Amino acid sequence: MIRFRGILFCIILSLASAGLYFLLKPKETLEQRKYDLYEQLHQHDLREGYLIFVTKPGVWGDIAQAFSGKDPRYGHIGLIAKSQEGKWTVINADGNPVDPKGSVREENLKNFMATATKVGIFELKLDVDQIQKMIHRARFYVDAKYQFNSQFILGQANAFYCTELIWAVIKEVTSNDIVPQKRVHWGYEYIGIDDLTINPWTKELLQIDLN
Repeated sequence: MIRFRGILFCIILSLASAGLYFLLKPKETLEQRKYDLYEQLHQHDLREGYLIFVTKPGVWGDIAQAFSGKDPRYGHIGLIAKSQEGKWTVINADGNPVDPKGSVREENLKNFMATATKVGIFELKLDVDQIQKMIHRARFYVDAKYQFNSQFILGQANAFYCTELIWAVIKEVTSNDIVPQKRVHWGYEYIGIDDLTINPWTKELLQIDLN
């Protein structure tokens, strides 16, 4: 009887300890989720020249998604590259109509994904030489300190919005307008996110949803 009670006590203690562990165990942090996302991207043979699309919380991302009627999954886009140190980076035009600090910039991949809830990776149907020329051209706009095109009017001097940057550098490198039929809002043509996700020049490789 004493032995039985001892065994029963051990079982109860084990169950109580397990319950306490799961009760007190910290939930996965956002930082851990971003790390897991970064590792998942590495497992899918990330390459220079891939396009990375993200969904981020906030009104401006929501507006960008709303203007992408055919494929409203994403609200921002960048071009994946590598730094001289061999680190993954993203060249992108980031900002919003009320942000005076918006610009064409190159930032590390983890920072670019810092608040992302969804990530998509697309391959451009370009050869290696064209990809390198595209990255070189995009970096020219970073070095030239091009601003964020907060008016979203295609062709503004010394400024780009995110999809416009990608469209422009592809056009410069290939001499092809990959969005020949542009939509018009408020009397101006624009390049939507879905103009690049649904495009014969791009191929979807991966989507990761963190929700």
